[in-house]
Amino acid sequence: MRKSLILWVVLLSLVGATVWAAEPPPQPPPPMNLLRVTGHAMVKVMPDTARLQFTVRQTDANLPNARQKAAAATQTLLDAIQALKLADLTLNTEGINVVPQYAPLRQGEQGWTPGGEVQRKLLGYAVTHTLSATLRGDRDALRAGVSKIVDLALTSPTVNLSGPEFSKEDLSATRQQALEKAVRDAVQNAQAMARGLGVEIVGYTWASMYQPQSPPMPMGMGGMKMMAMAPGAGDTPSPIEVEALSVDATVYVDAVYR
Repeated sequence: MRKSLILWVVLLSLVGATVWAAEPPPQPPPPMNLLRVTGHAMVKVMPDTARLQFTVRQTDANLPNARQKAAAATQTLLDAIQALKLADLTLNTEGINVVPQYAPLRQGEQGWTPGGEVQRKLLGYAVTHTLSATLRGDRDALRAGVSKIVDLALTSPTVNLSGPEFSKEDLSATRQQALEKAVRDAVQNAQAMARGLGVEIVGYTWASMYQPQSPPMPMGMGGMKMMAMAPGAGDTPSPIEVEALSVDATVYVDAVYR
């Protein structure tokens, strides 16, 4: 009886080993045939915001006088801009800067020492107020409003002007439109490559706004113009051209072919 039991155990062990050995090992999935393509798109959109920056600078040998002169000139500018009664205009003070003004000294002049230390004479102070004006509206409103502000600022010799810088307050819809067009461009590029290779696109496994293993890159946007302070504006309004902004999108897509 014991011999029969031992024989059955040995037979079962051999059968199990045979069955286990007969099972094929797991095979890795077949590699996919991939085409990595890029899609580009650009969408134009008109700006709805214009921003200008002003600096008002006054100097005086006495600091309180310099501050008072700068404050008075700044208030005159603000009152004049507000008197234009432009709709949807925002004025902001961005900073006030006080810088001592010293007389320059050269080698050999009184006050210069061989060690390089210089004792310069204090001449006075320069006080600068930095302001910004933000105007919102359609293209015609921006052109007319910016022209009036520019003409006003250029009549004052103490005011420096930079801008205007045009932008759009909400670009989310425009960015989404650009992405949709970029994806369609990528799909068309994949189909064109497939036709050239004589294969067929059967699906897409990956899509992204960012290139593989690279940090995100911001979408570009244009529409900035710069103007410097000029003496006197005269009676001719400053011509202002409002151009469409460009919103760019790039996508990367992996297409599977067979």
